[in-house]
Amino acid sequence: MLWLVLGCDAPDLREPVTLSLLALGDTGARPDDPPRVRAQLAVASALEAEDRQLPIDALLLLGDHFYDVGLREDELLARVRANLVRPYCRFLALTAPRSSEVESACQTPGAERHPVPLYAVLGNHDYMTPGSDRLQRESLPLFLANWRMPEPPVAVAELGHGVSLVLFDSDPVFRGAAPEGLARALREAVGPWRILVAHQPIAVVGTSEREAYASFRARVVAEIAAAGVPVQLYLSGHEHNLQALVMEPPAPPLHVIAGGGSGARSLHDANPRRRAGFAAAGYARVDLMGDGEAQRLVVTLMRVPAAALRWLGPSREAARFSVDRAGRVREE
Repeated sequence: MLWLVLGCDAPDLREPVTLSLLALGDTGARPDDPPRVRAQLAVASALEAEDRQLPIDALLLLGDHFYDVGLREDELLARVRANLVRPYCRFLALTAPRSSEVESACQTPGAERHPVPLYAVLGNHDYMTPGSDRLQRESLPLFLANWRMPEPPVAVAELGHGVSLVLFDSDPVFRGAAPEGLARALREAVGPWRILVAHQPIAVVGTSEREAYASFRARVVAEIAAAGVPVQLYLSGHEHNLQALVMEPPAPPLHVIAGGGSGARSLHDANPRRRAGFAAAGYARVDLMGDGEAQRLVVTLMRVPAAALRWLGPSREAARFSVDRAGRVREE
């Protein structure tokens, strides 16, 4: 096991790593909110260090890209520069028609950049201004050539190596809409590994949204059951912290919340499904590891230390879990 490379804990590199992802949500700090801006930049710096240590194949943004009310036309350039280009420049392909208008916000030299597909789903704050969702889907690709935000309500991205991302627009469903197309998308995903990506969790009950969570969970899980195919991992944000939960069938067995992209909030309750939980800024690393019957998805929750503790390095492993094709979850 390799430890503390550039301050990060690493997966066991004696095993083959076939595919790697980084995932985080709730990133969209307003430029006039210095504490959250600092937290977003600290997490972004940790992502860069993680990618240098063991390069990734894609970056996943789990919603709430622009606080407090989504993306507005009159703020478009400023917010793309502040919330995407400045923090995540290493991962961006600045070769789109309007990239020249935002590239000066990038502080990463060209030789040090590693563009990868950037898959994004919308969060509840991304819907608060009419047209914000359209701007994110249609205008952001004009600045970022590798921005991938598919049309709602659900789409599949095949990553190769048997891994299918199912990108689910969860906020309308959380507010009462039917989860149309989710079962069909899951069935059509090639797999055998299926990762369902959304903003809202299906496992955590918020103190002020208990009924909404319960209804959302029931409708989403019913669609998963109707699909009749394995879904090993559910990734979400929304909770502004880091959590790993083990779910009962037909829900995805491993549910990971990586909502620490620009700061942290306390955990709501003592959920019996929770196996790890941290009120900390950070992100999740997902690695497809092993061969044959030993192949599994390994998910590592990575904490980013507070400013006073940055001497510890950019990030530290908080917990690590794996799930195999059959849905068996274990702590690594």
